[in-house]
Amino acid sequence: MKLILQFLCLLSLTLGVLSELEITRRPTPSPYPDICSYNKDLFDDQKYLKSACFMEQKSTQRDAKHACKILGMDLFIMRDEIEASHLMDAAQEKYRSAFPGGKDLIWVNGNRASLSKRWQITDVEGRTIDRLNPNIPFYSNHESGNCLSLSPKYTKIYGVLPGNCMIKSFFVCEHQIRSQSPPKPDLSQCLYVRDVRRNKTLCVIGKNYDYDQARRACASNGMNLFMIDSAEIDEAFFEATEDFFLHYPRSSFWVNGQRNPQTNEWFVYRSNRVLQSPLYKEFEWIKLWNINGVSNGNCLRLTSQFGPYQGLGDVCDMAGYPICEFNGRL
Repeated sequence: MKLILQFLCLLSLTLGVLSELEITRRPTPSPYPDICSYNKDLFDDQKYLKSACFMEQKSTQRDAKHACKILGMDLFIMRDEIEASHLMDAAQEKYRSAFPGGKDLIWVNGNRASLSKRWQITDVEGRTIDRLNPNIPFYSNHESGNCLSLSPKYTKIYGVLPGNCMIKSFFVCEHQIRSQSPPKPDLSQCLYVRDVRRNKTLCVIGKNYDYDQARRACASNGMNLFMIDSAEIDEAFFEATEDFFLHYPRSSFWVNGQRNPQTNEWFVYRSNRVLQSPLYKEFEWIKLWNINGVSNGNCLRLTSQFGPYQGLGDVCDMAGYPICEFNGRL
């Protein structure tokens, strides 16, 4: 009898240890998709950034920050222009129409040195500038204010004055639990696809859009608007598109590039190569157009409507074909 009792005790202890091992091995499911009214993993050219959790409840800015903390998240911080751009796209996917009563501000967060300083944002090269980056046209000039809000209806980001921080609005939290794979580029919408250089391929989407629509068209197909940020890319880009552009002598195309934060002028390091096409010469980057004395060149458009193809800092509501890019080769 004593041996039987010892055996039963040992069996009980063994089962208990196995049970504990099973519990520790069992993966803990992420609570966030159940909490969020809309959960979006943000990717930039196949690279995971973070996830945006849109909350359906309305809160003041202070309560929104507290609610995110309680749930193990943070109020979404736009650390650079890339995160801000992808968050705007996600917000417009979530809220395709104005909120009831036209109140469509969403509480978010950003970076600044102190309450007395303006909101800061970092450009694509990692430089922090003391204003919201002009390279992204949806930034408002309202850079001061105690709170930061995003408007998917008006495609703007606003610094909110202290009294308005008590307005109850929707908000978005951020977390690092990824639930999706990177979107694969969808090339079915491309008029023209071509390798530009190692791990960089372009796609011309065959439909005219304004700049913001062009940027979203690239994103919805798992790509980004093509970035020309060096003389090498400039030259490789025109080598890849020379034959294609010959068939579109009076057209416009949206791309992206570098911009001088002091002068707001688009620029690229010059190349000595001169293309021999009769339709265009070496890519020319010119100063912003001035319309009625106001600088409106917030978006970069390639056009041959006035002769050779040129890069123009232009108004963003013009029509053009999006030229997208993705990492990888055909």
